[in-house]
Amino acid sequence: MVRIIYYALGVVFWWLVVDALASWVVHDPNALPRNITSLLSTPLYAPIRGLIRQFYQGPIDIAPLIVLLGISAIRRPLG
Repeated sequence: MVRIIYYALGVVFWWLVVDALASWVVHDPNALPRNITSLLSTPLYAPIRGLIRQFYQGPIDIAPLIVLLGISAIRRPLG
């Protein structure tokens, strides 16, 4: 069961990396491939973005970085 969670988090991690890279190339979240990758990433980023707005209002969205660091922190003891 731990291995399944470990690998599932790995898939989510790389899904988010692809979404972050695609956001640099395709700026419209409704265009391919962003519409597919944003299906998973948007619900993960939303709570983080809500918290970040209270403390950081800069031009760079750091929610993906925080989510990726969180996934890495959860995966480390599982591996």
